[in-house]
Amino acid sequence: VSMAVQTATSLAIPWPLKAILDNVVGNHPPPAWISWLLPLLGGDSKGHIAAAAGLATVFIALVTGCAFYASNYATEILGQRVANDLRVRTFHRLQLFSLGFFDQNRVGTLLSTIMTDVQTIQNFASVSTLNIVTDTITIVGMVIVMLLLRMDFALIAVSVVPFLVLFVWRVNAMIR
Repeated sequence: VSMAVQTATSLAIPWPLKAILDNVVGNHPPPAWISWLLPLLGGDSKGHIAAAAGLATVFIALVTGCAFYASNYATEILGQRVANDLRVRTFHRLQLFSLGFFDQNRVGTLLSTIMTDVQTIQNFASVSTLNIVTDTITIVGMVIVMLLLRMDFALIAVSVVPFLVLFVWRVNAMIR
């Protein structure tokens, strides 16, 4: 839920700036999401529209921060549980080995490798998973918003994606 809120707020970030550019700098009428806030601010002048857009920006930042904290907290708990389960299973597995195994292998190197691998898995479960899911949902949301606003420009922008994917794939192949 917090990832969905975080994604929604990241998609809402440009709207206050659009309102300032269209309604304060330009002469368009204020959008519906600001119109209900203008009487509370005391009028519908350009200064009031800018103040409403500023309040919307602060509100978006607060909601984004709360959602970011909640999603980081939840994924960190998940990462800690995954790491704890892996450490417990690894410890039980190590107890099954014979003493001869530990005479032939360096115990310090073995434990260092195990702990590093568990830490890497924990980082993936907590940080990388959150970033991958949030970024994927954000990209899909941006494409949907673009299609709803201006389908012709959105299709032009999306038509470049296959060429970019091909370019990145070829560059990665050359780097390898």
